[in-house]
Amino acid sequence: MTAFTRNGVKHAYIRYFGLFILFCLMFSSLVAQEHAYMYIAGGAAEVAITNVDTWTTVAGFTEGSTSSGWTCASDILTASTVNAVGYYFIKYSLSFTGGEADWSVGISIDDGSPSEPFLVRYISNPDKDMGNVSGVFVTQITNGQSVRLKVKPSVAGDFMPIHAQVAVVRVSQSTTNCYGGMHNGGGTLSEYTDITAFAKLTNFSAVDERNEWDVVVSELTAGDNDAGTYYISASISFSGDGGEGNPQDYTFKLVNNNASNTINIFASRKTSDDDIGNVSAGGIITVSAGDLISLEGKCGGNNKTLTIEKATISLFKLSGTDQGAYASMINSNQSVTIDFEDTWTTVGGYTSNSPNLWELNSNEDMLSLNSTNAYGYYYLEFSASLSTANAGGDNVELGVFIDNTLESELTVRRRLSDEDDVGAVCGVGLFQVDGPGTVTLKIMNTTSTNNITIEKSMVGFSQIRYVESDTPLPISLNSFNVEQQNNAVKLNWQTASEVENLGYKIYRKENEGMFEEISSYAYNDALRGQGTTTDMHDYEFIDTDVESGKEYTYLLSDVSYHMEEVRHIDYLRTIYLPEGIKVDAAFPNPFNPQCTIPYTLDINEHVRIDLLDISGKVIRTLVSKDHIPGNYNVHINEPTLGSGVYLIRVQSGEQVKIQKIMMLK
Repeated sequence: MTAFTRNGVKHAYIRYFGLFILFCLMFSSLVAQEHAYMYIAGGAAEVAITNVDTWTTVAGFTEGSTSSGWTCASDILTASTVNAVGYYFIKYSLSFTGGEADWSVGISIDDGSPSEPFLVRYISNPDKDMGNVSGVFVTQITNGQSVRLKVKPSVAGDFMPIHAQVAVVRVSQSTTNCYGGMHNGGGTLSEYTDITAFAKLTNFSAVDERNEWDVVVSELTAGDNDAGTYYISASISFSGDGGEGNPQDYTFKLVNNNASNTINIFASRKTSDDDIGNVSAGGIITVSAGDLISLEGKCGGNNKTLTIEKATISLFKLSGTDQGAYASMINSNQSVTIDFEDTWTTVGGYTSNSPNLWELNSNEDMLSLNSTNAYGYYYLEFSASLSTANAGGDNVELGVFIDNTLESELTVRRRLSDEDDVGAVCGVGLFQVDGPGTVTLKIMNTTSTNNITIEKSMVGFSQIRYVESDTPLPISLNSFNVEQQNNAVKLNWQTASEVENLGYKIYRKENEGMFEEISSYAYNDALRGQGTTTDMHDYEFIDTDVESGKEYTYLLSDVSYHMEEVRHIDYLRTIYLPEGIKVDAAFPNPFNPQCTIPYTLDINEHVRIDLLDISGKVIRTLVSKDHIPGNYNVHINEPTLGSGVYLIRVQSGEQVKIQKIMMLK
């Protein structure tokens, strides 16, 4: 990680951590942002679903923490006042049993059919399989609109929800907030034996992205200033040792040691031998000073082992009144080609849903922030329904890359038992951006090179804390410009003043690639700053390591005497270097006596084309005139030439291209 500062506040350049947090409230002075929550804990009535063409509302919910702008009744959350109008982050999770079928699960707005995104989970055996599906997205809610959780099977059958949560939180951010989390995993497995009663899961460590909260003996510990209403979420990738014919129930729950603040957030799933399952759950809770929050798990059978591969808990206080930055992207029916085992591959084919201060790139596989107002801390969630063609099963891993960097907190694992298995996975986490941030979802097959089919996948995140400070910037930048200079790119910038400025760094990305440092004051004296001065100063840098036909984007940063770095994302500059002239192969070649040479220009330029003998002597000038961008052909008809090798010389500006042709009589 590269440490740097924006507005004098020091951060880790891009860090993050895993689990569910959403939006914030200043405890002493702000009203909690609008939110609503309903849950099922411990099972609801089984129902028979006979019509596979319509969606069925999940029933049996209990009202949880709900703000004044919302109501909860008859398994429906309703925005009941104008105060509830706005953009919302909606999270849902469902643990369930059902008949053998592909089960689609999604959120319905105003009792309609769920639109994208919704996820799919295959139930292979109603007596042996229990699935967990979680999803997240951002949408706009108007006064009077309602929110329901619905399911639809591909084949008629029975359905029973075991645990479920639906939480809606209006996107909002503040400059201060309480948030935190803890993580277990990243290469060290934690095993628990014979836990038929709930037991606390241990070996958790605190995440870096936390404010006010601490972790003591695998418990999130609330301080004196932490009381309030919070969004909390957990994600667990685990394995068990239930036999193939006797899979075991595994149940997880979030626990608060304060009996008056009970948490009714559960998730369940069945596993057999060698199975790696993933469950996720989240909701809204009340926290008092001194509360200790932990994650517990149990198995439905005796003498069974639970192994934690990865687990994360995140929470944040619901606060703030200003709308923050947010984005989400979804896709369907994408085949991901796996070239190498144990290698990350980017998932693409996304569409974006009304992002704010973020945008989807032209390759449809990456979200990028486009404003310094998007700097800060974010809650993130990602999920997918996926399958492979391997009859013997595959282990897959899903991870989120921030600026093309992965940390273990943002990964989840799942085993797909055979080619008919459609599995669902979900992960959550926190991350921070204070520069040109990008978010990419990638997938990996850890057991084979079988391709992976993404039935559905989604990534969503929302700013919970905007980072700002009254400390003056190290420099005041008047201008930053780039221009082509022959076969190079010239960068120049001017400062109005500088404060303890050690020097500059220059970052560059090529086409749709990632930003990389290409020069620094540390090894280039021309990039050293002026210290402290109120005089204007001009700087220049020449980038010679460029190629024609490519687009380059440049980012300037400055570093203070205290090693605090500020990246000037508002001054991003992009330049395309034209390819000039491109000459294709002559045809036919060999020729007698005619041939054609195609060529293309992407700039206005004078072009001269000569026919030469093998010694370089000009036989004839074929073309000599000004051209506009376009496609051209030069035709050669030389019946008097003898058999042999000849040269075609094409000159355009400073470019000279030589091609051999052969006369064969």
